[in-house]
Amino acid sequence: MPTATAAVSRMSSGTSTDLTRFVRSLRTDPSGATSYVHLLGLRLSDQARIPTLAQQGVPFAHLERFQQNVGLSVEQIAGLVRIPPRTLTRRRQSGRLRPDESDRLFRAARVFGRVLALYDGNLDEAREWLESPQRGLGGAVPLSLATTDHGAQTISEIIGRIEYGLGA
Repeated sequence: MPTATAAVSRMSSGTSTDLTRFVRSLRTDPSGATSYVHLLGLRLSDQARIPTLAQQGVPFAHLERFQQNVGLSVEQIAGLVRIPPRTLTRRRQSGRLRPDESDRLFRAARVFGRVLALYDGNLDEAREWLESPQRGLGGAVPLSLATTDHGAQTISEIIGRIEYGLGA
């Protein structure tokens, strides 16, 4: 089974560095609750700036970095942050997301970070869980639920139950 190290070695150096930082930060933040910023190409020290970044609209490069780091398709990312493909193209050209889009990107990164932490940094296992129907979610696919705040909270609760051995 692939390990986080193997997954990291297959990525570009910027992406590899982000994932390495994410995996290392799991030592002090096993839940991934703050480590998710690495998936966006940010550092833990940027955590306090996230509300301001979201209000200003994050540079499009953070969405691209997230997409590269988690290995989802552009279409999956667009669906996850609820940005239509044509709008996504315009955002790429302008170089910045709007505040509401930025907020949804941060939410997506938090959800993915929690799942990635659950699987100790194993991207393949995290993606498989996110893309497969889950009994604890009534058969829903987590990636589709993560498009709303309520869905993201539900996913977080299920992950908490799994972490504490309560089953999903």
